[in-house]
Amino acid sequence: MTKLLTADEMLDVLLHIKHPKFNLLKAKMEQLASEMGELIAESLDVNCGPASFEGSAFAGTCVPFLAKRVGQPCPEPLLQFDQTEWCTQEHDLNPATGAIIQ
Repeated sequence: MTKLLTADEMLDVLLHIKHPKFNLLKAKMEQLASEMGELIAESLDVNCGPASFEGSAFAGTCVPFLAKRVGQPCPEPLLQFDQTEWCTQEHDLNPATGAIIQ
């Protein structure tokens, strides 16, 4: 049987073994995820923040998506994921952290 690891799990291993390239590869993963997030957000007319690596036991490498307009429903392609996380209020995102600015 082969051991299969996701990209986030491999980052976890690199972090665990204190590999010197962990930070470089984490940054590359976050950059790629941010680029995908921006494409998705533009295509679905929603907002998104930058990607962040949270470890595979949590969210892995994730991008926050949220409504661009007050009351905007969650777009169908995102409905298959946790619907309780969709924010229907209009918010600005801190460009450095991706956190919602109230």
